Amino acid sequence: MVNKKAIYIVVGIIILALIVWGVVSVINNSGVRLSPEDEKATGLKTQPKTGNLFVSSNPSGANIYLDGVYKGLTPYTVTGLNSKIYAVNLTKTGYKVYQTLMFVKSNSTAVLNASLIPMLSSNPFDVTAGSDTYAQIKTSVKDGDVVIPIVYTNWSSALNKIFIGNGKDSTHLTPVYNGITNLIFNKTRNDHMMVLSWNSSTEFESYVIRFSVSSSNGINYTDVQKMYVGEWSDVCQDMKPGDTCDVGSSTITFNKVSSEYEKSVVFSLSSGASANKIFDASGKYYVQIPYINNQAGPIYIQVKETGTNNVVKTFIVSFDPMDAGNKIMVK
Repeated sequence: MVNKKAIYIVVGIIILALIVWGVVSVINNSGVRLSPEDEKATGLKTQPKTGNLFVSSNPSGANIYLDGVYKGLTPYTVTGLNSKIYAVNLTKTGYKVYQTLMFVKSNSTAVLNASLIPMLSSNPFDVTAGSDTYAQIKTSVKDGDVVIPIVYTNWSSALNKIFIGNGKDSTHLTPVYNGITNLIFNKTRNDHMMVLSWNSSTEFESYVIRFSVSSSNGINYTDVQKMYVGEWSDVCQDMKPGDTCDVGSSTITFNKVSSEYEKSVVFSLSSGASANKIFDASGKYYVQIPYINNQAGPIYIQVKETGTNNVVKTFIVSFDPMDAGNKIMVK
């Protein structure tokens, strides 16, 4: 004789299992997260919704960076990624930096097949006249293509000659000192940029960063941004004296932040960091940015091979110190 009670128990267990399975499926597919207390009470575990990104390149062996974080060499599948848009940079010696945006969807694998473009020459730096009054460096660094103003001219009626300095003009300065650096802002602007580099005997990296200054409740702050894939992205916010900010392998220590009306920042850099060198994306070449202070003669910008310091290219920035037209020339 069939035991009806046993049948009811078995059916009940099956129904309960189906209900639990359905609840878990709904939770996981909806992205809802149970609290630790609910997980403990119910015995259910919600799984984070993640996706993957497969990256290949021609040629292979390119460095993969997602949002500035190194992930591996192509071809490679980056797993466990949250669902969102990622900035992807691929770097390889002898090739231009490849940069794009990729959307990674939950429970799926996005695919990126990149064709790398060879550099036209072994020299990845170019120095050009941004206008008649300033010169700039163009290159590709770890986070993409950058243009950095390095030398400007400005006619001084008091001195009756051209004043020369680092940057784009007298209100857009580019500090290039090692050690303690004092960055003074124009009173009405917050758009100064500088190069921040770091190197060991085998690793090399450069970034273009900028500071802004503000004041709240009697306390002065500075924010730090870096150029990433052609856009400014936040790195550290509300920094005050004594605070530190990490940019790549470099650490900035803030010693003084002025009021928003004076706008100046005094900071020091960690060991191996500098504000007067820029390495290309491969780390194979670098330029030493000269410190300019009312210099009268031509300025020589040398592209050197990292490690050997062999000069592979020299750019000459020249001007007429008695020319009120401020015209600057690069050859």
